[in-house]
Amino acid sequence: MIGASLVFFSPGWARPLIGRFDLSDSAKANSGLCHTFRPSLVTRIATMALLTFALVQVIVPLRHWAYPGNVRWNEDGCRFSWRVMLTEKTGHVQYRVTDVDTGQEWLAHPEDYLTPLQSERMAYQPDMILALAHIIAEDASERGQEVEVRADSFVV
Repeated sequence: MIGASLVFFSPGWARPLIGRFDLSDSAKANSGLCHTFRPSLVTRIATMALLTFALVQVIVPLRHWAYPGNVRWNEDGCRFSWRVMLTEKTGHVQYRVTDVDTGQEWLAHPEDYLTPLQSERMAYQPDMILALAHIIAEDASERGQEVEVRADSFVV
């Protein structure tokens, strides 16, 4: 799509650009150039940056092959990959928080810590469920409680 957007530019937009890099014999004769083309430092840095960007765009989506197990089960390497829409999941999570000293137990809901959209998205992603459990434990420790946090997670 980016390449197709060039159709909307004026017809002569690339002529000055092409003229700078035209190294045909007639162009050399007209400009008086006798030596071979040697790209400038800026050109080499830009080329390396573009090649690095392209390499990252290929490697990051394929990194799930480096992780053991079924990517649809463990979701390792699923984000930023080409497999994003391969499976659709939905889930529900609630946290059981237990005070270590008193044994008192209560429920903590993701909605108490996250926006509705965040709560919906994290409910089926194991790393985010764990991250919120750490946030809940940290919140309790700031209030002077030592707690254990367990997640009840249901994903379909």
